[in-house]
Amino acid sequence: MTDIKEFFIASNTVSNAPDYDSNVLSTLIHTVESFARVTYQSIYLIDYYKQEFLYVSDNPLFLCGHTAKEVKELGYSFYLKYVPEEEQKMLVELNRSGFKFFDTFDNVDKYQCSMSYHFHLKSGTRSRLINHQLTPILLTDDGKIWIGMCVVSLSSHKTVGHVEFHKKGNPNYWKYSGSSVKCVDAFRSALT
Repeated sequence: MTDIKEFFIASNTVSNAPDYDSNVLSTLIHTVESFARVTYQSIYLIDYYKQEFLYVSDNPLFLCGHTAKEVKELGYSFYLKYVPEEEQKMLVELNRSGFKFFDTFDNVDKYQCSMSYHFHLKSGTRSRLINHQLTPILLTDDGKIWIGMCVVSLSSHKTVGHVEFHKKGNPNYWKYSGSSVKCVDAFRSALT
């Protein structure tokens, strides 16, 4: 069984308390709430300093039968409860490799990056393959992701994985395979 501590590694652990300006966080949450009202996707915010969910939208796709408040309170234990055990290890590995790859970019570029991958959420006897995307919203002074926004939708794939790392404005993207990340020419791969 996966331990919640495995999700928090040096690359994504914020040890120095960021400036918790309640007005900034309140504005951020209100903005994300507004976006959640006009999209079919589920949205949530992760606070990597407090290691908890800062906000969870009430779109039922991500909630697995819970209320948004209940999922927010579950935090990372939500993954342990609703992601199949064999896929939890994949999430831990993607978390480790993805944050390590984020760290290869400077702070300005980190704001332009996102990571996308696919895994199952189980609810009772049902299981749904979802697409999960993560992008930084706020960074700490030393460039660590402090607040990350996650967007969840139904997957267009049939299997888990399909990990891609994108940087806005770059026609290329990176694909994760096993323990390596390789750059893919988006136009060439679309033609083959």
